[in-house]
Amino acid sequence: MRTSRKDFIKKKTTKLKLTVLIILASVLILGGGYILLFSPIFKIKNITITKINDFNLTSEAELKDLINSVIKRPFGSNLILFNNSRLAGILSKDSRIRSFKINKKMADTLELNIEEYQPIARLIIPGYEGEYYFNSNGQVITITPKSTQYFTTQDNKKNNNDLIIFYDQGSANFHNQTYINFIKATLDLIRGNILRQNDIKITIVKISEKGSILEAEITTLEQWKILVNSETDFKKQEESLNLVFKDQLKDRQALDHIDLRFRDLWYLNKQIP
Repeated sequence: MRTSRKDFIKKKTTKLKLTVLIILASVLILGGGYILLFSPIFKIKNITITKINDFNLTSEAELKDLINSVIKRPFGSNLILFNNSRLAGILSKDSRIRSFKINKKMADTLELNIEEYQPIARLIIPGYEGEYYFNSNGQVITITPKSTQYFTTQDNKKNNNDLIIFYDQGSANFHNQTYINFIKATLDLIRGNILRQNDIKITIVKISEKGSILEAEITTLEQWKILVNSETDFKKQEESLNLVFKDQLKDRQALDHIDLRFRDLWYLNKQIP
C-alpha cells in the first residue's frame, strides 16, 4: 500500500507540474503573440529610402506610396510580419528600377535601397502624349506625374538631346515579350562593338510591324540605314553585319542601306537604281 500511495502522489505531482508548465507555456505564447501582433514596439514608424544610382525617375513620395500599399494590408504595419515578397514583386515589375534591397531594422524601421536604370533611348509614339524612354532591357520607362521629372536639370536636358530616338509606327505593345526582346536586341546592336569599332553613330530608329513581324530601320549619322527584323535570328543578323564591315564594305559614302532581314546577306549602293 505504501508503494502504491507513493506512486500515486508522484504521478499526481508530475501531472500538476505538467499542467503548470502547459499553462506557463500558453501564457508565454499568447503574450508573445500579442506583443508580436498588436504591440506598438514592432509597428513600422520610419521608412528610409536610399538611391544608389539616382536619375530622378522615382520620387521618395512615390516609393513610400508603394511601401504603404503593403503596410495597409492585414498585419502589414508590423515590421516582423511585413511582407517583403509582396513589395519585391511590385518593385521588380517597375521598369525604372534596376535593383533593390529591403532591410528591416529593429524595431520600427523599414529601409529600401534602390538603383535606377539610366534611360538610354527616347521613345516617340504618334498620338501618345507624355515622356517615354527605354532602359537597357528594352522595357519602356514612363515618366509619370508623380515621378520627379527626369529632364529638369541642365545636365539631364543635355542627355535628352544626345539620346537616340525610337519612332514607333506600330502598336508599341509595352507588355508584349516579343516587342521587349526585339527592342533589347536592337539596343544591344546599336550600343555594341560592331558599330562602335567602325565609328558609326545612330540618330533615329523607326519601328514598324508587318503582320506579327517587327522591323527596325536604323538610320546612321551618315544617312544610310541598317534594316533588321524579329523573324530572323538576331545573332545571325549581327554576324552578317560584322561580315559586311570586315570583308565586303569598302566605301560607306555610296551606301544606301544594309539589309540583314534575309538569309542571303546583301546591301545596296545609292548608284544602284
